[in-house]
Amino acid sequence: MRFKIYKCIKIGDKWRYCPAVLDRGMPVKDLVLVGDAPAVDPEGAYYVGKDSQWIKAGDTPQDVIDCMLRLATPGEPEAEKPKLWQQAMR
Repeated sequence: MRFKIYKCIKIGDKWRYCPAVLDRGMPVKDLVLVGDAPAVDPEGAYYVGKDSQWIKAGDTPQDVIDCMLRLATPGEPEAEKPKLWQQAMR
């Protein structure tokens, strides 16, 4: 299962969705790609894309991880989630 991670940030007077910069499958706090250039933007919220749906994950990279775990492992025991997280990031 693959996820897309975007952050909605304000550019000028408009809000835009920009891909989050990832390090080992996890979003780097406040770092996004605007066009091809990395940019730091502390405003905005992260969104996770799965199965043609976009779900608001929250304001921090940890919120994104928690959201992806919930989406990837509904009803799974907490002890299994680290293994499933690794499978989801393949």
